[in-house]
Amino acid sequence: MKLKEKLDILSLLYSRPDDFIKEKILDGSLGEMLETAFPLTSFEEFKDESYRKSLEEKISKDYLYLFVGVSSPLASPYESSYYRKDSHLMEKPARDMIKIMKKWGLDFEEDYKDLPDHIRAKLAVISLLLDHKDQVQEDVLKVEIDKDIKMLTKNMAWLEAFKEKISAGEEISFYSKIAQATIDTLKEL
Repeated sequence: MKLKEKLDILSLLYSRPDDFIKEKILDGSLGEMLETAFPLTSFEEFKDESYRKSLEEKISKDYLYLFVGVSSPLASPYESSYYRKDSHLMEKPARDMIKIMKKWGLDFEEDYKDLPDHIRAKLAVISLLLDHKDQVQEDVLKVEIDKDIKMLTKNMAWLEAFKEKISAGEEISFYSKIAQATIDTLKEL
């Protein structure tokens, strides 16, 4: 599976779980797809029907508590949250993302409500840059794209902290595995 496709899958899984995702959990096809796409992370539990049913029931609650929060999320999905000890949203990681998006003429969809350094946005922009790199002929542009991807992925420590917070707060082990698959996939870059 191409790296771009893996990033697109991960970006989708960091979205609010909808009926389509829940249906794919219940019928087992999500587990099969995850095992194929992310062989370094085990999704063996998807073979157990009771796990799939439990995940389908609890995934929305985990998503809400982990990434949105009642007063604040248990595991902030924004890189700025992990930038330094007393970080605030829209710090350097968010500004870097905005700069790269402007440079390449990328814009968020109108209904996109998250900040630019949300994990979904980062994965989507890296995916778009990889796709663009495959389409351009000029070596200088390919080098520039590689440089920008490297800038977006240089701080992997925040993902480790993100994964730890997910593990500590999730009711059913799913998002911590997605976070590990994210870390493994970004290391491929």
